[in-house]
Amino acid sequence: STSRASSCCIGNTAILDVTINLQFTLVETLWKTFWRFEESQSGDTGTLAVHDESEKRLPKDCLVILCKYDPVLRWSRDCDNTLYQGLVEVLIPDVLRPIPSEL
Repeated sequence: STSRASSCCIGNTAILDVTINLQFTLVETLWKTFWRFEESQSGDTGTLAVHDESEKRLPKDCLVILCKYDPVLRWSRDCDNTLYQGLVEVLIPDVLRPIPSEL
């Protein structure tokens, strides 16, 4: 769905933002929020509200079915590759650039 696609883009942007700002501990939280991971002992009402809202838009059982559909898998892989490339460019900028001849 368009909502899920925009959610993915927003999620990737958020991950890049926290990486640029060196807030690496937030990456796990963002991934868990996107994939609706719930720890059984989690009592965080804010997290539960986010999961409830996501569940209303796209129930988790439908999300699981979609994640098994080949076009969705390819799209997800492309999004992941784009995200990983962005992370590499942020974390390891121009490492392989040519050495100036003056050196």
